[in-house]
Parts: sequence; structure tokens; C-alpha cells
Amino acid sequence: MGAGDGVGGGLECSPEQVRARVREVERVLERLSELHRSCAPETDARLPLGTSGQAAGLKEVFGRRSREFRLALWVTIAELRKIRQELLASVRTYLDVEEALVHGFDAAGKRR
Repeated sequence: MGAGDGVGGGLECSPEQVRARVREVERVLERLSELHRSCAPETDARLPLGTSGQAAGLKEVFGRRSREFRLALWVTIAELRKIRQELLASVRTYLDVEEALVHGFDAAGKRR
């Protein structure tokens, strides 16, 4: 992958932009942790079951929460994958530019 190719957007990726993307990944991971805590089994275990009708209602609620959690988890994973690809492209761009500069300096030194 050459400089400017791919997801990262090319040479405009500064260290500050990469750090901002890392912070975004951290925010997404925190959201994932909050979702995980909200659906934790110990949270469900604290709820009183009561009658069998209440238990059936709770089962429905927990099933819906589980589906919502899985959907939110899938969206979060997709976001993280996108951000990861952008970060990797930024690193590749940086390395491509660094390599080009080294070759340029080497070529300039040989001409002297």
C-alpha cells in the first residue's frame, strides 16, 4: 500500500490525528464496557423472580436485552475495525513517507 492509498486518507495524518483516533477507540471501548456491565449476570440475579408470570416477563425482558446487547456489540466491533484500519493506514503512510525521505537523502548524498 503506497502513501496516500487506502482508508487513512493519505499524508494529512498527523500525530495529533492519530492520537485523536486512539482516544476515539478508547471511548468506543468504554461504551462496550458499559454495555457489558449493564447486561452482567449479577445484575439479573439481584432481581426478584416473584410469580411464574413475573419470571416469564423477566425472561422476555432479558431476551430483548440480550438481543440489544448483541446488536450494540456488533456495531461497536464494526466501529473499532474501521478505526483500526484508519490507524493502520496512517502508520503505513508515515512509514512510506519516512522511507521515501531516507531514499531521497541517500540519493542526494551519493550525488555529492
